[in-house]
Order: sequence, then structure tokens, then C-alpha cells
Amino acid sequence: MELQERLHQALQARLNRLRTSLQAVQEKIDQHLFNSEQVTCAQDYAQGREAEGAAPETIDAELRDRGLPSLQRLGLWTLTRMVGWWWLHNRRRRIQRRISRMDLLVEELARRASRAELRTAHA
Repeated sequence: MELQERLHQALQARLNRLRTSLQAVQEKIDQHLFNSEQVTCAQDYAQGREAEGAAPETIDAELRDRGLPSLQRLGLWTLTRMVGWWWLHNRRRRIQRRISRMDLLVEELARRASRAELRTAHA
């Protein structure tokens, strides 16, 4: 039983570290330029106007009038920041998968411990 308890504690400690890492990655995603209100508004507006058939020059002028980044600036940011954006999301998915697997291990360990306790109680 003592071995199972130590294993359970080790798994819980690892889960806590993973959850802390996940929280840190999520905070970085939340603070990323692509999540800023200015960028999301500019992208949404530009995509909507493009779907309406507006010319890029017109969209650019309208973005400027609204105090939003230009299409060129959005494109530059996409080129320079996309890898970091992808890396953060990939890291988040990897941590989430690890947490899911660890949760399953903790559940299985708890089931086995309760079965062992039942056997001990009936013996």
C-alpha cells in the first residue's frame, strides 16, 4: 500500500506541475498580439469587407480611419508572429494530452487501491 501511496503522490505532483505549465502557456496565448482587440477587430473588419468585394486599398483606408492596423501591418505581423502563435497552441495541446493521460493513471490507481482495500476488509 505504501508504494501505491507514493506513486499517487508523485502523479499528483506531476499533474500540479503540468497544470501550472498549462496556465502559463494559456496566459501567453491570451497576451499574444494575435489575441489583442486591435488585431482581431482589424482582421474581422478586413475579412468582412473583403467578402463584400471591397478593394484592398479601400479596406486599408477604412482601417486607417478606424485607427486599426493596415493590411500590410497585419500581414507583417502574421509572418513574424505566426510561428510563436503556433508553438504556443501546440505546447498547450501537448500539455493537455499529458494531463488527460495522467488523470487516467490517477483514476486507475485509485480504483486499484479501493479494490485492494475491499479485499483486505473482506479477508
